[in-house]
Amino acid sequence: MHLEQVQLTDGNYKPDSTLTYFTTAGLGGISKQQESGHREAVTAWYNQEKAIIDQKDTMLNLQQTELDAEYQAINTELESVKSIIQEEVKKFNIFQ
Repeated sequence: MHLEQVQLTDGNYKPDSTLTYFTTAGLGGISKQQESGHREAVTAWYNQEKAIIDQKDTMLNLQQTELDAEYQAINTELESVKSIIQEEVKKFNIFQ
């Protein structure tokens, strides 16, 4: 069964589905496991980890928005200062 066929919209799985996962065995060997007993625990762990990642993503997006606003404000100030300097240079050149 493909994941799309067994996963429900709330992040859980249909009761009759099995969970396929991989474990490491011994000297770097990987073995494929398939059982339904650990499904709930793995799903809960996955949902918890996904929530943590989503929260970090939201915080990073907020920080990026704040930095973009600060960047725009600095650029506006810089353009204002450039304009003032250019006007003063023109005035200085007139008196010479």
